[in-house]
Order: sequence, then structure tokens, then C-alpha cells
Amino acid sequence: MRESMRYILVMVILFEGICGFAQTRRALLVTISEYPTHSGWSDIHADNDKELLQKRFRQHSFREIRSCANENATYRQITRELKALAKRANPGDIVWIHFSCHGQQMEDLDHDEPDGLDEALIPYDASMYYEQGVYEGERHLRDDELNDYLTAIRQRLGNGGELWVSLDACHSASATRGDETEGRRVRGTCLIFSANPGFVPPEIPGNGYTDTPLRQENDWATLTVLSACQSYQDNCEREINGTWYGILSYAISEALDDHPDWPGHTERFLRTIDKTIRQLSPYQTPVLETTK
Repeated sequence: MRESMRYILVMVILFEGICGFAQTRRALLVTISEYPTHSGWSDIHADNDKELLQKRFRQHSFREIRSCANENATYRQITRELKALAKRANPGDIVWIHFSCHGQQMEDLDHDEPDGLDEALIPYDASMYYEQGVYEGERHLRDDELNDYLTAIRQRLGNGGELWVSLDACHSASATRGDETEGRRVRGTCLIFSANPGFVPPEIPGNGYTDTPLRQENDWATLTVLSACQSYQDNCEREINGTWYGILSYAISEALDDHPDWPGHTERFLRTIDKTIRQLSPYQTPVLETTK
């Protein structure tokens, strides 16, 4: 009897050890459909994106799916979740971080951007307008800051892990918020956030779009970034079978359905996403990058 119990104990320890090193799939969904009326931001259909992607991720064996939605998707809560993810994830895991929200360009204060602009994602408690002493952009999630959080997660995952990031938001739009012309709704604004009302970014070739390769180190997880559009373009929503979705969110869902083996066939998976977005919205060009 004693030998049997010892054998069972050894097997339990071995099983726990194997599970500890198993690759876990984790997702964090940041989706904001309704912003405060005083913020200047229109409502969008991010709740539909959340429902769609949660279903797909469950089908693809994601063991952990966390979300920040609407009033719970404040700057503080989003950054808290990103920091916690960098501690909670295990080496070798697959992590997917998705944003469905508004986006806005901001005057670059660090002077590290050739086009003079930072791109930012808009949490629930971030205003569209600069107002000295009231709101000065401290709750915009700038690309530089987001990159720091992603780097920490990649370092935690190590060279056996994968980090996927999808951004279903405008970084700059050229039309009025909530434009429904030709069946389109836009997730963003043409207004550049700046303390200087007369701020004009420097003119550079390519409509202000600069191609900076994703950084890869030997001991970091691979990184795949899916952006709904280029930094100077609109990102549109589309009504599909009576329901409005962010185009990137819908394209990801369709690609996951078509390619259950997506982690091992990244190029084919990305081609499907690209094709779907271009079919649904000829007004935008998705930017799909990977270090794989």
C-alpha cells in the first residue's frame, strides 16, 4: 500500500512538472464600445468584436481569456493587466493581446519619430482634446509605452514563446467621427492631440508612414503585430449579416476558423487576414508584421 501511494505521488509530481512546462494559450481583450459623453469620442461596436473573438479563442484552446471592457478599460486597468501578464505568463506560452477601441495621433514629445507623431490607443478615460491643467494626454496609451509592456512580455515568454498583438483602431482618420458614408464607421479622428493648436507635423515622403522593422532578440518570444490600417488611414467598421464589427476583428475570426493550425502556418494565416480586410474595406491597407 505504501509503495502504491509513493508511486502515485511520483506520478502526480511528474504530471505537474510536465504541465508547468506545457505551452499555455492566453488572451487579453481590450474592447471599448461606449466612451463618456464629455470625452469627445463616439460609440463603436467593440462589444461585438469581444464576443466574436472570445468564441474563437475558446475554440482554439485558450485556457486564459481576460478582458477589459468599457468603463473597466481605463488607462490604469489596461496597464495593470499588461504588467500582470508579464508576470503571470510562463516561458513558451502563446499570448494574444487585442485592442478594439479608438485611436489618435499625438505630437511626439520625445522627438524620436521621423514624422513628428506618436500613435496612441484610447482608453475609456482618455479625452480627444488637450486642455491644459485638465487633461494633457496622460491617459493616452502611446506606442512607445505599449512597446515597453510588450517587450517585458516577450522577455518573459522567452525564445520558445509567441506574442500576437492586434490593433483594431485608427491611428489617424481623415473623416468625421462616426461617419457612416457608404456603410462605413470610423474608429478614430483626424485631430492630432497637441498642446499647440497650430501644430503641423513635418512633411516626409509616404504620407507620414515610416516602416520600422520589429525588433527581435535571441532570447525573446517572436512578435506578430496585426494593424487594421496604416498610420495615416481610416480604420472602418462594417455591417456583416446585420451586425457591426471592426474589420480586423472579423478578419481574425474568419482566419482562425479557416486555419486551426495557425501558429504553425503564420504566413498563410496572415494572407487570409489581409485578403479579408481588403475585400471588406478598399479604403484601408492592413499592416501585418512578424519576426517569425
